[in-house]
Formats: sequence, structure tokens, C-alpha cells
Amino acid sequence: MWELLRLPFNFVCLLGAWLAWGIVGKVAVGVDEVPAPKLGDTGVISGFILGLGMLNVAYCLIYAVEFLGRAVSVGTARALASFSYAVGCVIGFIVAGMGSADIAQSVVSAIRLTVLEEVPVMEEALTLQGEAAAEAQMPNQSIETNVGSRPSSGDSPASETSSKPAPRG
Repeated sequence: MWELLRLPFNFVCLLGAWLAWGIVGKVAVGVDEVPAPKLGDTGVISGFILGLGMLNVAYCLIYAVEFLGRAVSVGTARALASFSYAVGCVIGFIVAGMGSADIAQSVVSAIRLTVLEEVPVMEEALTLQGEAAAEAQMPNQSIETNVGSRPSSGDSPASETSSKPAPRG
């Protein structure tokens, strides 16, 4: 009978993991403005398999509870095992959710670190782009282009002096 009840237990654990994964993913997109974690990210599938394996090992403790309860009576064994199953489902839901949230958070942290590493490169590119735009807006005059040419009005210090004759008188 307990092996048939393992399926709902696993479903409850998967539900807790799925909910926590989704919540952390939505928070990552909304607050951190980084992409949500994906199942294909490094270490995610292995983390889930390890976590669900550990929860199924913990599920096997129900056999020990039933075995110890039989020392008292069969009715006591059934009651303890049923109570342990219900509590185990709640604990499994919580533990699977916490594990899933931790896995998702580690993926989001890794994404955040790669984004932070790219920020100085992006800032440098934007600075260079801004400098290039500023140079494009400035007139293209240099000292070499005016050498040997006749100064026009306003281009030389001589033009700053008044060319009007001095008053007579």
C-alpha cells in the first residue's frame, strides 16, 4: 500500500518545487531584471534529481514507523503510519520548495554575476560611443588645416583688434 502512496507524495513534492521555482523566476525577472532560471541551466536537473531522491529516502522512514508501531498493535501502527504520511507530505512540500528555490536562486545569482561582469564592458562601449558622437558634432578643424591659409574674420588674434582708424584730432 505504501508504494502506491509514494506517487501522491512525489506529486506533492514536485508541486512544491514547481511553485517555488516559478516564484523565484518571477521575482528574478521583476525585481532583478535578469532572465528567469531555466531547467537547462547548469546543475539544475542534477539538483532536482538529488533532492527528490533524498525525499524518497526520507519517505522510507514510514516503514520504520509502521514497524515500530506494530510492537504496540496493528491499529496503532496504521494510525502512526497515516499520521507520519500526512506530516511527511507537508514536510516534503516545504523541503522540495526550499530546495527548488535555492537551486533557482543559485542560477539567478550566477546570471547576475555574469551581467555584472559585462557592465564595465558595456559602460566602456557606451563611453566610447558617446565620445564618437561628441566628436561627430564638433566642427572638424584642427591647427594643421589653418596653417598657411589666410585667416578669415574671427579666426586670428589680429582680427580681434579694431581695424578702424584712430580718431583724428
